Amino acid sequence: MRTSGTKAMPTGIEFLRQRNNRHLKRERKKRVLKMNGFYSALIIALLISIGSAVYAFGVFIFRWEKLNIDSYKLINPPVNHYDQVREILRDFRGNLLAVNLESLRAALQEIRSVRDVAISRNLPDSIHIRFLLRQPAFQGPAGEGFRVLSREGIVLDETDRPVEGPIPLKNLRDWSPDRLEYLYGQLQDLQDRIEYVDHHPVYGTAVKLKGLDPVIYPGEANLSARIGFFLRIRDQVMEDPRAVIRVDLRIPNRIYLEYGEKEPRP
Repeated sequence: MRTSGTKAMPTGIEFLRQRNNRHLKRERKKRVLKMNGFYSALIIALLISIGSAVYAFGVFIFRWEKLNIDSYKLINPPVNHYDQVREILRDFRGNLLAVNLESLRAALQEIRSVRDVAISRNLPDSIHIRFLLRQPAFQGPAGEGFRVLSREGIVLDETDRPVEGPIPLKNLRDWSPDRLEYLYGQLQDLQDRIEYVDHHPVYGTAVKLKGLDPVIYPGEANLSARIGFFLRIRDQVMEDPRAVIRVDLRIPNRIYLEYGEKEPRP
């Protein structure tokens, strides 16, 4: 009889069975480790082969003469700085896939007349470059000539005489780039009607329109809307336009006319 609470000793057959099971487990683990090692080595060898093939293909692609850049297609290039564009493009030759488009874009944006550039690869051997150019927005006297500026205040050209189109400015030194950007956004709708824009130490921005004797002082906000409001009702408020020297629009919805002697024309 077995005593309650005591563990029976295994019989000889049971002992052999347990030892055999342990042996089988060890052998199974050895086989699993061998198989894992084999598959791991196989996978590593396969990855190395794939990597070598990809590397070789990449070297071939980047050295393939058929992919060497043969031409650049320029869309809306800056005519006045075409030689500078060609000089930059000389440094970006070779394989079409290897050329650094971001570096090329940054180099082209250094040209003062270029506002932005869009670049695309066109297989097998050309690159398309589309230029967004800065447009002349202002001009003003500088030394013995005239300086043409973009709306951002960037100098685009220097000429001997005024050119058609840009808004004439007096005293370029009075206008910072931020003020020019804002001013153009406010006055571009009236650009063809403006004779000149000046800065008065008391009244602020001064706008002289073609065909209108008095100088308009529209304030520093909503310039176009205030000038347009005055032009719509000017015949009703000016009985003798030739006697008016200033039109003060600095206070919204108010028009103040100043009469007096004419100021010297520029």
